[in-house]
Formats: sequence, C-alpha cells, structure tokens
Amino acid sequence: MAVQSSEEILAALQEVVDRQLALSSAAGSVSGFVRGLLAGHCDALRRLLERRFGPLSASQEERIAQAKTIGQVHRWIDRVLDATSIDDVLA
Repeated sequence: MAVQSSEEILAALQEVVDRQLALSSAAGSVSGFVRGLLAGHCDALRRLLERRFGPLSASQEERIAQAKTIGQVHRWIDRVLDATSIDDVLA
C-alpha cells in the first residue's frame, strides 16, 4: 500500500465532496422539477373542475393541494368527463 501525502488525501477528499455536491444539486433540481410539474397538473385539474362544476370548496382545494403524485392527479383528470360531481372526481 502506497503512503499518500496529506495533500493527496485532501485532494481525494475534495473530489468526493465535489461529486456528492453535484449529485445533491442534480437531485434537488429533479425534485424541484417534479414539484413544479405536480403543481401545474393540479392547476389544470382545478380549472377543469371549476369549468365543469363551478367553484371548489375549501376541503376540495385542500384535497387537490395534498396530492402526492402526478399519477394521482392524472386519475382525477381522467374522471372529470364522466363524473357527476367534484367529489366523484376526487374519490
């Protein structure tokens, strides 16, 4: 095993830290993108519901705001045309 100087060890550690920061930054960017995409889908759902059924109640707004996945919002959007009420869509 080769003995490394303190400068070599510090350089290697800095490289690891730099890689971790880059990965963290990329993960944060993806997370922010997904949150923005989810928010946009929720806005589209609200517009469709209000256009079809009228104003949403505070509890219905809250239910939409608490959506965790784009898939859930897609399921709600798919129900808009066939549902008879907002609650049917959000069921």
